[in-house]
Amino acid sequence: MKLAGMTNLQRQALLDLALLAMYSDAHLASAEDERLQRLLTELGLASESERDYELDTAIARIRRESEGADHRRSLITRMAHQFPTDEEKQQVCATLEELLKSDENVAPAENQFLANVRQAMGL
Repeated sequence: MKLAGMTNLQRQALLDLALLAMYSDAHLASAEDERLQRLLTELGLASESERDYELDTAIARIRRESEGADHRRSLITRMAHQFPTDEEKQQVCATLEELLKSDENVAPAENQFLANVRQAMGL
């Protein structure tokens, strides 16, 4: 599955997961931000205004819904259901892992986040 071929709900779920992943260690690296911008382009958002809109919308979504660890786990589980095939699940996990590795420093909290995503996806 190509990222640009995702449904709107899948694209939103991946973007939400990416933001949660980036902030899971309470540190946003510029390399992660650059990789996020490339991800937005790979999702088919060609213009800067489209990318900015989707990013702002995703930030608002996760800010509302990710208060506390229990809410984050519930949110991760709900997003995982947007990817029904093993191929899609593996692609999402690989994309998140690449994003977190982009700053060459995967923190323990980021590893835990990836483990939570894999578990929610049944991988």
